[in-house]
Amino acid sequence: MNSVVQDKNYKIIVVGDAKVGKTSILEQYCYNKFDINERVTIGTDVRTKRIQEQNRGSTIVLSFWDIAGQERYQSISKIFIKDTSGCLVVTDITDRKSLENSLKWKEVIEENLNENVPIILVQNKIDLINGKDSHQLEDFQKEENFKQFYQENNFTQGFRISAQYKTNFNTVFDELIKFIKMRQNKNNVLSSTMTQSYQESMISQNSTYQISRNPKRKNQNKGKESKCC
Repeated sequence: MNSVVQDKNYKIIVVGDAKVGKTSILEQYCYNKFDINERVTIGTDVRTKRIQEQNRGSTIVLSFWDIAGQERYQSISKIFIKDTSGCLVVTDITDRKSLENSLKWKEVIEENLNENVPIILVQNKIDLINGKDSHQLEDFQKEENFKQFYQENNFTQGFRISAQYKTNFNTVFDELIKFIKMRQNKNNVLSSTMTQSYQESMISQNSTYQISRNPKRKNQNKGKESKCC
């Protein structure tokens, strides 16, 4: 009888300022379509992507929660973040403020989670600076400075992409899934180790209890024998 392979369900929170391209990224990834005039998200939209794992027979189900970027949504309620497996913080490579605000979004996520999850920084719209020489770019637009920024601010990883042309596109999601799996495996090993330690502790306590009882019984018997004689 073949065992049933269960789907792996991952909830991904996608945050960032308004008009940085969060919705465009998800529309491209989930439905393979791009609209340059994509509407601004109001509240929260949810999209789903199913990925068949090769050689495993299981399916990864990614549920993307697209959080509106207006300032009033920065105080995201815990109901949106609950059970989150990973997070994308999206910025616009033509908008310095969106990169600065990525730290606020990261802080909001971390404040509402009880455990660490992978948080990847995404710099979108790199097609808008293609063809420009280094001296034509602002400091925050340069790749080496972006790398320094996400490393110094403890993002799990960082990527520069184009949602419109799918530049470096799938790598973001492949890496996010990889980090989520690594975290889950680490938690599973830790849980297994704690369970084993607890069981060994209980066995040790039980053995100690049995050993401590036996000498007492022997002493009692010995005392009774001497009294009888």
